[in-house]
Amino acid sequence: ATGTSSTNSITVYFGASAAPGNISVKGHNSCGDGIPSSLYIKFCCKNCPDSIITATSGNFTHGCTNAPYNNSSHCQWRIFPSGASTIYVSFPEFDMLPGDKVRIWQGADTTGILKGTFDNNNTPTGPVTTTVPMLVELITNAADVADGFKANFWTDIDNAMEENRDIITDIVIYPNPATN
Repeated sequence: ATGTSSTNSITVYFGASAAPGNISVKGHNSCGDGIPSSLYIKFCCKNCPDSIITATSGNFTHGCTNAPYNNSSHCQWRIFPSGASTIYVSFPEFDMLPGDKVRIWQGADTTGILKGTFDNNNTPTGPVTTTVPMLVELITNAADVADGFKANFWTDIDNAMEENRDIITDIVIYPNPATN
């Protein structure tokens, strides 16, 4: 981090690899060095891009790792897994401040069926299910921010694979190993 000032305030510029945590600051003038002081810094991330997800399972976050979501954001994740008919999404991590929300739609856009609106007063307690496609939308206000969310998603294709795992592992093909 870098920063200089000739007044009682300072702007500090952090590099792209900076992480949230405590920074130590001390002043220096013609009288010498001041007493160090510690301050906790929390970084927001770049605005989350709208995304189209075609995988049958995976995860995504509000747009950052180890940083809160941004103010005044409107982000969308469209989940279009090929060959699937049902999508499930759960939120193992969820922290949204009042006025900020996550909405889940059955459909590719907000003209579909609203399946749920979630915030810290109404957290998702289990998987939300829709038919394909699914739209997950993050809308934040201009006030404070929180840690955001991590979402896991999977489809009926993944459930079928899990249910048939014993059948799949019991297949034996001869000769093994094959030779000329």
